[in-house]
Amino acid sequence: MKVIYYNGADNGICGHFAVSLSNLCVGWENILKEADTEDDVEIILNSCYFDGHAFDYVFEQNRKIREQQKVITLEETHRSPILLQPIYIHFAQRKIHRNDVFEQLPHLKTILSKLSFQDEVENDFSSFIENNKIGKNSLGVHIRITDMNHVHPEHGVHHFDDYVKIIDQIHHSYDNIFVASDNIESIQKMKDLYPDKVVYFDDTVHVESTETANHLIKVVQQWKQHGDPWNQRSSPWTREDPRAWQEIFREVMVLSRCGFLLGRSSSVSLCAILFSDDFNLCSKYRLVGS
Repeated sequence: MKVIYYNGADNGICGHFAVSLSNLCVGWENILKEADTEDDVEIILNSCYFDGHAFDYVFEQNRKIREQQKVITLEETHRSPILLQPIYIHFAQRKIHRNDVFEQLPHLKTILSKLSFQDEVENDFSSFIENNKIGKNSLGVHIRITDMNHVHPEHGVHHFDDYVKIIDQIHHSYDNIFVASDNIESIQKMKDLYPDKVVYFDDTVHVESTETANHLIKVVQQWKQHGDPWNQRSSPWTREDPRAWQEIFREVMVLSRCGFLLGRSSSVSLCAILFSDDFNLCSKYRLVGS
């Protein structure tokens, strides 16, 4: 049986994915009532981006419907209540517990097991993890400064030095530091401060912006006044660029394999936690500002 889930929520890439996971978890019991067995369920993630096919750039999705195959179509066009509370609320308040995940998203591990990455994406993050020895002795850092400060000031306004204060306290316990960011200025600063430890994807298309990206600040201001203009951004890092979808997921997967995570209350960090082995990053992360 195929379950086709359409996500019409106009939000960031990882937020888009988290909403899909959440709503599938909410509807999973009803899905199982229609399926012969849980093993028979195949998931296809549709999207409001790329005419529905955005997730095809990330996951292997067999869209072919066999004759007489049962199909269930689910649709959600807004953030689901389960993402807003308690999971996101706990996360924004600087703590999320494994029990929150198991209780509020009880079928998450099963759903994730039914999603297979495209070979290109999986090879990218798997080889990076192996070549850079990413594991329990790695510190994962997701740097998000410019748009977070302007779009979500309710989570605090923080800067590069706020990351450094925490990293200086703990980096001695880790062999390397994986940095995920769309901000080349911050990556270069990290390399200057920790030259023997910092690793990152140096072939990303989107590392063009800076910590004070005036064009992005203007976009955020326009968004507040006139609605969401993200698709009109001049940067190649947009939701309408297939590479953007692939690159953000490979960064999420590397973050998920680190022994500790430092970030902000964004969907990138949340997805890294949800992809971590048995959600073990729930007890091994810290939000900047906490």
